Amino acid sequence: LAAPPELMAVSMDIDFYPLRDPEFGYTFAKVLGENSEFHLLNGYYLHPISPDLPALPSGWRGRLVKLPLVRITAWFLEIHDTAFSRYARCAENNLVWLESGYENGLLDWDTVAARARFGLD
Repeated sequence: LAAPPELMAVSMDIDFYPLRDPEFGYTFAKVLGENSEFHLLNGYYLHPISPDLPALPSGWRGRLVKLPLVRITAWFLEIHDTAFSRYARCAENNLVWLESGYENGLLDWDTVAARARFGLD
C-alpha cells in the first residue's frame, strides 16, 4: 500500500466500528484508544464510533475495502464514501482532506456527486 498524501493523514485518531460485535469496540479502545500505551508509543489511536455517526451514501457497505491482517480482517470505507462523509461534515480539516485527495488524483468529484444523488443509508 502506498502512503497517503500528508494532508490526508494528519488525524491522530482512526474511527472504527466492529461490524460483528459493536460493544467490543469500547473494550478494544481501552488497549488501543486515546491516551493508551499504544497511542503514546505510536502517535495515533483507535476511536470507536457508532455506525449511525457518519453520513454515508446508499450502498456503502457493499463497497467496503477488505484488508486481511494477521489475526483479523479490517474493512475500510471506499475512498469516495469517506469523501462523501467528510463533505457532509464540512469541518475545515475535512475540506483540507478532500482538496488533497482531489489534487493528488485519489478522488473523482463526479463519483462523490453521483453518490450524493442517491441519498443516505
